[in-house]
Formats: sequence, structure tokens, C-alpha cells
Amino acid sequence: MSIDKHDIQSTHDVEELVGQFYGKIRQDVMLGPVFDVVAQVDWEHHIPRLVGFWSTVLLGSDQYRGNPVLPHLA
Repeated sequence: MSIDKHDIQSTHDVEELVGQFYGKIRQDVMLGPVFDVVAQVDWEHHIPRLVGFWSTVLLGSDQYRGNPVLPHLA
């Protein structure tokens, strides 16, 4: 999966970028275990939240409501 180098214009663009980014993170020898073993991220649940967050930030879509820092403090 490879996103064309263009401005983010849609939620689909955000989905591709987020999927590509975290796909690479999960394959990384050092970072992958931090997310998968230590933090035990539920990717099925987390990826849509990340897409919603970034769609809101980049596109003003209002898909994400909440505090993105608070859940990570624990």
C-alpha cells in the first residue's frame, strides 16, 4: 500500500496514510513490540480512532471528540 504524494483531501487519504504509517511501525524491530507486546494495542479499535482524530485535525471533519492525551497518560 502506497499513498500518492499529494495533499490530504479526504478521509480515504487519511485512512491510507494512517494505515501505512502504523503498518510500518508494527513491522519495525524496535517499535513494533512496544505497540504490540508492551502496550497491547487493539489495532481494530485504535486505527479507526486515529483516522477520526487525524480527519478532524486535517479536514475539520468533527469525527473525533475527546482528549487524545488523556488515555495515554495511564
